[in-house]
Amino acid sequence: HSRTEDEHPLCQSDLKLLHRFFDQVELHYFHFLSLAAVPLRAFPGFEVLLGTLETLDRILFKIPFFQRQAWIVVMQLSCPKPDRP
Repeated sequence: HSRTEDEHPLCQSDLKLLHRFFDQVELHYFHFLSLAAVPLRAFPGFEVLLGTLETLDRILFKIPFFQRQAWIVVMQLSCPKPDRP
């Protein structure tokens, strides 16, 4: 219920489509295991737990399967391709 009817989470096909329009596409993935720390944010040691889980996320995100599980992807798009007729 948090999306409009025409919105959807990004799919692999959406991310691949970026290459049609940009010569340089860099994708940076965030938050998989680290989301598990959210309910514990008021407890002592939260920062250590979060840092550990974020480190594990960075390791896991080197594997394409886990990239698809990321909560957030930051896209760095540069060198737009010229418009085609």
